[in-house]
Amino acid sequence: MATADRVERHLLIVVATGVWLIGMVRIGSLNGAFLITAGSFLASFALGTYLQVAYTYTAESYPTRARTSGFAWIDGLGHSGGVVGALALPALMTATSFFFGLTVVGITGFTAGIIALFGPKSTGQRLERISA
Repeated sequence: MATADRVERHLLIVVATGVWLIGMVRIGSLNGAFLITAGSFLASFALGTYLQVAYTYTAESYPTRARTSGFAWIDGLGHSGGVVGALALPALMTATSFFFGLTVVGITGFTAGIIALFGPKSTGQRLERISA
């Protein structure tokens, strides 16, 4: 049984985004090869965990009749935000610092995890019950 089926999904998301934040701060510190590598590992591990669970959780959070269109809208908005972030991040880092830019990225990801805490519990639930 997968971890996402044993641990409540929105809790797993907030933990993964917290680890993501720690990893991004470690990378941004530029404080030695070991810490940068460790931060990269943490951020990559957390992102891999977060994305898989978040896609499932997002789709589960919509009523059955609106699941595909609701997920499509949110996924599209998320990708649009990614475009804005990719364009804004270099400017932010140029105006401030590498550390500040990556810390902002980590904080925005962790904020998404916090927001997920307000969603419905879905692990072990039937879709009809979640979206009622």
